[in-house]
Amino acid sequence: MSESDKVNLSKSKTMEKKSGLWGKLSKKAKIVMIIVLVALLTVLIITLVLSVMKGTGMRKSEKLAKKLGEPVSKASSYADVELKPADKYVFLEGITESSLVYESKSDIDVYGVKLPVWSIFCTEDMFGNLSDVTYYNFDILSKNINGVKKESKIDVFDITLGTTEKKSDEILDMEPYQVCFLDGSKVKKYKYYCEDYVNNSIAAYYITVMFNDKNIVNAPVIEEENDFISDILRTTAK
Repeated sequence: MSESDKVNLSKSKTMEKKSGLWGKLSKKAKIVMIIVLVALLTVLIITLVLSVMKGTGMRKSEKLAKKLGEPVSKASSYADVELKPADKYVFLEGITESSLVYESKSDIDVYGVKLPVWSIFCTEDMFGNLSDVTYYNFDILSKNINGVKKESKIDVFDITLGTTEKKSDEILDMEPYQVCFLDGSKVKKYKYYCEDYVNNSIAAYYITVMFNDKNIVNAPVIEEENDFISDILRTTAK
């Protein structure tokens, strides 16, 4: 028998074996396997769709930011967004009469408050030009008002002047809660919490990282402790 015949015979036996395994399964087992495969495919598709939807806000923000200094109408047309007054977001710091918003179609619950998954806030100057763009990722707060859960406190001293944005992202290893685009710079703000085993409590922090137009860190990292309970008590006391 030639080598070619041996290879063909081996392939034939393999195919017969595979066919035999499927053939030995009962009709019920085959149906169950098909249902499981369809379910897994459905989950995969939904995951991909949600991933694309979550990234839409950031992509739209980046497109708007490319038109900073230009008429708001031109910027919104370029990014294919319809900007509306942001007066319903008065509880957010920095929201003014000149603020405009574009938000996701789906909502989430953040500490009893109904919010869009993400929102983009823009400010229009007195000449009708786009002066800044700020992206809020409210989805990060939907699981916990303190932000992303971390195993321990992040060492922000590893992010120094001259650190690239890519390296900074790797060190922090989490999505920003807020990204602000200004003329010639970008500011990323993160919110996270971790266990404080010494005091047997939760420690929550804000981290702010600033970049220049070359995506290089151009200012010392700002780290602030977020005392959420004190904020609530302060508000209640008023």
